[in-house]
Amino acid sequence: SQMDKMRMKKQIEKTNEEIIQLQKLLAKNRIIRQRKEEYEALAKIVNDKPTQADTLLAIDAVSADTVSIDTKLATIESFLRTKSTHYDLLLQTIDDLTQIDKD
Repeated sequence: SQMDKMRMKKQIEKTNEEIIQLQKLLAKNRIIRQRKEEYEALAKIVNDKPTQADTLLAIDAVSADTVSIDTKLATIESFLRTKSTHYDLLLQTIDDLTQIDKD
């Protein structure tokens, strides 16, 4: 009957509208899933890195090592200046003794 055909047509239209809405929902959910996977990948990368506190501790340790090395370097430079002065004095003394011997 004509009524049944109209009902079926309306039902088909309604079903097509539902299909369109579900396709849109599916596309939206795919984007959400993709973003979630990207987020999880980035979170894994971030979590593999040391924390800020650990990084600051490492920086402090390196800074302390640098100060220690600078102190040792200054001590060695002072020692070498002293030795250089002693060596110059020794050479001068040898030169003076050589001159005394010649005279």
